[in-house]
Amino acid sequence: MTEESPLSQDQPKSQNRDAEAIEAGEVTDVQELRTVKAHREVTTQRLAFLLVWIMGISMALHYVAVIVLTICNKETAAESLKVIFNAWLPVVSGLVGGACTYYFTREK
Repeated sequence: MTEESPLSQDQPKSQNRDAEAIEAGEVTDVQELRTVKAHREVTTQRLAFLLVWIMGISMALHYVAVIVLTICNKETAAESLKVIFNAWLPVVSGLVGGACTYYFTREK
């Protein structure tokens, strides 16, 4: 024999959910919820500065590589590097522009 639950089987499920309370416990560490905004601000700042550094370093490495290849008479390699940089620069500048815009216009 099967045991029947105290709730009748002919009741709609929404009534069954209301009748069965779920104990979730207590929220004790409310301070953690307050630090979310501060954490988001620090993350935004670090991300914006990191992307600016990546853009600066990639541009510096590109120019150093072009100078070295030109000195070594590898103009064809310098031309292929130009194609790669022309694809890379818009991506990085778009990320930097978006991160900086978000950083400077966020809610304070």
